[in-house]
Amino acid sequence: MTSHKFSDLCHWTPKQQAAHDLLDTIKYLLIGGAGGGGKSYWLRWEPLFRNLKWAREGRKGVMSRIFCEDYPRLRDRQIIKVKVEFPSWLGRWNDSEHNYYIKPEFGSGILAFRNLDDPSAFDSVEFGSIAIDELTR
Repeated sequence: MTSHKFSDLCHWTPKQQAAHDLLDTIKYLLIGGAGGGGKSYWLRWEPLFRNLKWAREGRKGVMSRIFCEDYPRLRDRQIIKVKVEFPSWLGRWNDSEHNYYIKPEFGSGILAFRNLDDPSAFDSVEFGSIAIDELTR
C-alpha cells in the first residue's frame, strides 16, 4: 500500500492549519469570516482527519456528522465537493445514504452528511465529531 500524508491530500491554508492545530487543545471551535475563506473546505476535511487519527489510535468505525441547514445547501457546499476531492483509494461515497465510508484499512469510519432543520432528530445519537456549516442559520 502506498503511504499518504494527510497534508498532501487536503492542502490547507495557514489559517486552516491553525484551526486544525487548535482542535488538539480545545473542545469547541467556531470559525467565522467572509465568504470564500475556505471554511466549508476545512469543515469537510477536518472530520475526515479526525476519523483517520482515531483509527490509528485504535478507535475504528467512528461516525462523524457534517450538518447544514438544508439539503440543497449541503449538496452544493459539501456533497458535490466530497465526491471530487476525497480520493477513491481512501473510501467511497454512497448517494442514497449521504455518507462517505472510509475503507477498512483506514479505520472504517463514516462521515454522515445531514440536514439540520430539526436538531431533535439527533437526540441520543453518538458522534465522534460534529461539524456545522453556517451555524448561524
